[in-house]
Amino acid sequence: MRILAIYPYLDPEINSIAQAMLWLGNNGNEILIIAARTANSLKGKLNFDRESGYPGVTIIRPYRTSREQAYRFRSYYPTVLNRIKAFAPDVIFCSAVTNFAFSRAIQRDLVLPIVVNTEKLRGQTGILPIRGISHLQKMGFSPILSIVAKRYMRYILRRVEALLFSYYGDLEYSKTMDAGTPVFYVPWCNESPELDGVKKSPKHGIYIGGINDTKNTAELVMAIPLLLEKSSTEKFTVIGPGPYEKKMKELAERYQGRMEYITNVPLAEAQRRIAEAGYAFTPVDDMGWGFVGDCWSLKTALVATHPMQGFINDTIDSLVAHSLEDLVQKVERLLTEPGLRKRIEENGYARYQREQSAEAVGGRYLEILQQSIYSWKMKR
Repeated sequence: MRILAIYPYLDPEINSIAQAMLWLGNNGNEILIIAARTANSLKGKLNFDRESGYPGVTIIRPYRTSREQAYRFRSYYPTVLNRIKAFAPDVIFCSAVTNFAFSRAIQRDLVLPIVVNTEKLRGQTGILPIRGISHLQKMGFSPILSIVAKRYMRYILRRVEALLFSYYGDLEYSKTMDAGTPVFYVPWCNESPELDGVKKSPKHGIYIGGINDTKNTAELVMAIPLLLEKSSTEKFTVIGPGPYEKKMKELAERYQGRMEYITNVPLAEAQRRIAEAGYAFTPVDDMGWGFVGDCWSLKTALVATHPMQGFINDTIDSLVAHSLEDLVQKVERLLTEPGLRKRIEENGYARYQREQSAEAVGGRYLEILQQSIYSWKMKR
């Protein structure tokens, strides 16, 4: 199969989700990926080569930013289209709804099926192909924009062969999207390498992710002093940028040598830090699947204060506390009960292998893309 994939930005050294595409390339498929040359992420401000290659996979980056690629793709379109024609794809894998207009233009010119991969099925006003959304939100138009975004998603659904989503909280909602197009839940890929020489620090906790209201960081700010003062936790590390940076620096100053705050680190270092931590804590009540998957894949026990829309399972693949006071008790159990820790780590790793590894996600992509190509041909 020859797959044209369009991502906002993608690089195997930065995105663990890229490993699913590499798996496809290593298993008899040819993939041409179009992505932006720059990005702002948890790893900082990033710049990528214009072109890079891996077995079965070529990544080209004709556009400087993901926004330029999504909304001003016509600027380099003739050159890009010639490259795509030479590649001769069988299907378009459109990752992120913002790339749908770009994908549709290619579809019209080359007559190809489209499979769209998105995070959420509803409520994402940023998917709308209009300018000034943030200004409209500030003016109080968010409810209207959410309705329009929901209708736009249904518009897309009628024009693709399949729609994939990774937000666990949309599982039930996906069953209501009856437009004659299959909708599939496929988790984000969280492939992590086998790390040599990893030594766990049992009493070291860690959180990696954005520090903002979306990630419920206010609760993290309250939890860290409790963990350091009332549990056996000896050190806690937070890695991630965001509006709560000042608060994190204040905590690092208050608990010198015990609280560590870093704005961002490379992916490989983030993975090693998670693997070496005794436990990971997340206050996130919605989203945050990437950090969860990283913890599972690196065999680090996860503790949370919310079930994350039912995504994690208390005492099975994670420990879920019902309050900050209960969080201290849950962490203490983890630090003093080796059998519990081992069970959480092993079950989390098993779930990662089933659902979030490169083989699991790449294999699911392959199955859906094959079905989509077949259904497309049957219609013509």
